[in-house]
Amino acid sequence: MEAETGKSKVTKIIIVTGTVIIFIGLLCAMCSVIADSASKNLQNTPSSSEVEPTPTKTPKTYQKVYEIKGNGAKNSEFFTIIGDKFKVKYDCKITGQYGGVCQAYLLGENGEIKELLFNSTESEVSETVINESGTYQIKFNTIGANYSVEVEDYR
Repeated sequence: MEAETGKSKVTKIIIVTGTVIIFIGLLCAMCSVIADSASKNLQNTPSSSEVEPTPTKTPKTYQKVYEIKGNGAKNSEFFTIIGDKFKVKYDCKITGQYGGVCQAYLLGENGEIKELLFNSTESEVSETVINESGTYQIKFNTIGANYSVEVEDYR
């Protein structure tokens, strides 16, 4: 019986040792997988010098893109609006001894009338907003008046 007991002790030791070895092997394999995963995460994480700043959206404002002053019947140069709207500010002063006329039209690229900007027999200071982009020209028709016009693109 003692021989069997010694044999069973040896068997138990072998089984326990084998189980411990298998357990250590599994533990090492898991550590290796965790280490590889951590290494990949470190490689894919940009350093602080590589991180691109989040662009801040600057608020849109009206920006002057064209200005003209004069008198009489004239056409402006063409100007281009890239924003989705623009403002036309105008100041037309009657200077004629017997009165005058302040009149201006906004023309499209092909000469079509897009908008009557101002039409008055009195001095006038005002502004108007046009909700389009594109290329435009202003046609002035003033008699006995001086005008000053500023165009501001909303960008």
